[in-house]
Amino acid sequence: MAESVDDILAGELAKLGGFLSGLVSRRLPNNIGQVSNSIAATPVQVLRVATEYLNQHGRVLEQSVSEVIGVVGGGRMNLNPVHVTVQVRPVEENKTEFFVRAVAKEGLSKQYTGEKTAPLVAEYIANAVAV
Repeated sequence: MAESVDDILAGELAKLGGFLSGLVSRRLPNNIGQVSNSIAATPVQVLRVATEYLNQHGRVLEQSVSEVIGVVGGGRMNLNPVHVTVQVRPVEENKTEFFVRAVAKEGLSKQYTGEKTAPLVAEYIANAVAV
């Protein structure tokens, strides 16, 4: 059974701050950012670029024909783990709609990491595919 987003983020936070950090983080609210966009590219091209981004800034957890999921660093000094999902859907020939969802835990210090990460990933994809 696949881990939930909360479990993945708690595990990542436990790596940074120890077991107790992971345990406490499960009770923290999620900050979620979402962006959708259409681009003149094939779904394969968009997923390749999204995978490249996730590998450069973190790691890929799962990949399929229509989506890639990973964890990247965000927030101050990139210490707040962000669960990123990029889904693609062909719209017409050589045109793809993609959807980016970024989820991060939000503690006392509001960083809006999920809300800030989703547009960054979408912008990276749009710029990299346009080249």
